[in-house]
Amino acid sequence: MHGIPPELNLAFERFEAIQAAHFHVSMEKTGLGGFARANFERNQAFEELKQHLNAFLKSLDLDQTNDRPNAGICLERIAAILEKDQALTAALTGRRLQLSEQLKQLRRGRQALAGYGSSGRNGAPFFVSNKE
Repeated sequence: MHGIPPELNLAFERFEAIQAAHFHVSMEKTGLGGFARANFERNQAFEELKQHLNAFLKSLDLDQTNDRPNAGICLERIAAILEKDQALTAALTGRRLQLSEQLKQLRRGRQALAGYGSSGRNGAPFFVSNKE
């Protein structure tokens, strides 16, 4: 076997591109809008990569000297993906904590606003007048 199959190379590239896009989504300050889509695309790309990688590994003969560098290239790319995954996990954890804190602040604000709510029987605001 000579080199990594083009399908496997494309699967690596697709996963790496989705990983980069997912990292970008994790840095957005607009909420959780893109997370579901990014996770779906990422899962699809991972399954495709896993399928092509398994097929490639089955075809390798590590006793053949020309197959060893190909296995090494795959290991290097997998290591790079895992390293980026750790950074992505850290970014997502930070974003999750940030959103959690914002949610707490919104709840406190909502409770404070509810404290200014109506005290009257008909739901109308209650006003106190100092005039007699």
